[in-house]
Amino acid sequence: MEIYEAGLSGLPGRTDVLKLSSNENPYGTSPRAAEAYSASADALSRYPSSDHADLRSAIEGAHGLAKERI
Repeated sequence: MEIYEAGLSGLPGRTDVLKLSSNENPYGTSPRAAEAYSASADALSRYPSSDHADLRSAIEGAHGLAKERI
C-alpha cells in the first residue's frame, strides 16, 4: 500500500513550495503557542467543559457582549 500524501503542491521550477492550507508554517512553532501547550500539558488528556464558560467570559470581556448571548 502506498503512503498517503495529502494535498501535494507544486510550482514548476521551485522545490520550496509550502501549502499553507495544510497548516504548514515556514517559521516553526510560535514561542507563545509552545508556552501555552506546555502550560496545558497536564490537562491535555481531558475534554474542556462543554458549556464553554471560559471562552464565553473571554469574549464577553474582550468585546463587551453579554456572555448569555454568545
